[in-house]
Amino acid sequence: MALIMSGQARIEETPKGSQNYYWIGLFFGIIVIAAGFIIIQILLSWQDLPTKGRNEKINWAIIAAIFAGTLILSLPLLYIVSKAQFSSITANNTTTQGVYVVNGSYHVSYYEKYFRNPVFQGSSNAKIILYGVFGIVSATLVYLSMAFYKDLSARRRIKKLKEEVQEFDKRLKEEGISFIGDPKDIVVKLYKNAVIWLEILGIPYKESWTHWEHAERVKYKHDAYVELARLFEKAKYAPEKVTMEDAKRAYDLYLTIKGEEHEN
Repeated sequence: MALIMSGQARIEETPKGSQNYYWIGLFFGIIVIAAGFIIIQILLSWQDLPTKGRNEKINWAIIAAIFAGTLILSLPLLYIVSKAQFSSITANNTTTQGVYVVNGSYHVSYYEKYFRNPVFQGSSNAKIILYGVFGIVSATLVYLSMAFYKDLSARRRIKKLKEEVQEFDKRLKEEGISFIGDPKDIVVKLYKNAVIWLEILGIPYKESWTHWEHAERVKYKHDAYVELARLFEKAKYAPEKVTMEDAKRAYDLYLTIKGEEHEN
């Protein structure tokens, strides 16, 4: 018969209510990862991640690196908790399967008590449930984090575009259309700014669309936009010369799309 005198004794029985500790560990891990995502959101509230192209496409490589960094930083915390020792446990004199335990106290860690315990090791359903819940919650946090970022990025982008186009309009009002350049440049610039104004108003735009594909989706001030698109097509692609009258007409249409009346 073996005589066990020290804290090396294996726990042969799981105390009542010990399953609660599985969930404590699970939710602590979730809290650590959630805290990492919250930190990411705080950082994103200060400055957007670098983007590519006019449509502000997200640089997924940088986001993946941030998430990986969050997980890596959380691992030491999880490790510390897993190795944290419970308070001393007193064992009574018992005989179990030929193992005799003398009264005494010993220390065990969270990991040893609840994840190396025979009861837990033999319960595959418990493992599946725990890891399943952890995976679902983590995936939800990732989804909410990305949704928050995309919304924040879109609002920032619209704000930035609005500031830029308002600065252009201020100069346009003070100096007139001549500062833009020749009639061709005037028509092209006014068309592009009209597209930006429509985007600010909530009408989507994609670089892959032609100006006519975009026109099909524009319901607001549709006629004015279609006429401006024709002038843009003339300035951009047609061999005929763009006149100053065309430029002035483009200006009138631009003001119409903005909801302003041209003051003669």
